[in-house]
Amino acid sequence: MKKFKVSILLLVLLFVGSLVGCKEKEAEENNDNEKQPTLVIEDTIEEKEKEENSVEDSAEELVEGEKQVLKLSFPDAQYQKLETSLVEVDSLEPQLILDELSQRGHLSGDVKVLDFTEETDEGAKLLNLDLNRAFADQLKSVGTGGESSYMGMVCNSFLDTYEADKIKITVEGKILESNHRDYPGYLEKY
Repeated sequence: MKKFKVSILLLVLLFVGSLVGCKEKEAEENNDNEKQPTLVIEDTIEEKEKEENSVEDSAEELVEGEKQVLKLSFPDAQYQKLETSLVEVDSLEPQLILDELSQRGHLSGDVKVLDFTEETDEGAKLLNLDLNRAFADQLKSVGTGGESSYMGMVCNSFLDTYEADKIKITVEGKILESNHRDYPGYLEKY
């Protein structure tokens, strides 16, 4: 076992020594040029190592069953723009998004997910969200500005959380209709 560790240590030292030797050779060959390219290469190598470590850390977190993140969007106090908040949860379930928005006072607690599917079409990730009648009733109870805020809140929260491109929202399997417009197709981020 000790021979194995010594062999590994010698290989690492040999590798590091060859890198240093190559770097010195490049510096001598480029003596007339600026040393900026060498620094850029070093920075790139360091950044690459950091990215690889970050990806490995992320993979370990997913393997270990760490918390998932909901990326919620909700209207500000004046209903003029959408704000964002991150919430950690044990598992990623569509109803949790609605429950979190409800707990924050932005959505009725009666709104429930009836069905939720994810699909891919021509490289685009699509979500299909079927809600109960309570969502349509709440949407009909607000004005045009409020409707835009509610739709943006739900669309953006699902699109950001599931990292999707478009979402189609239906009510009890039918086209979502409000007092101001119908939503027959897929919606993008607001």
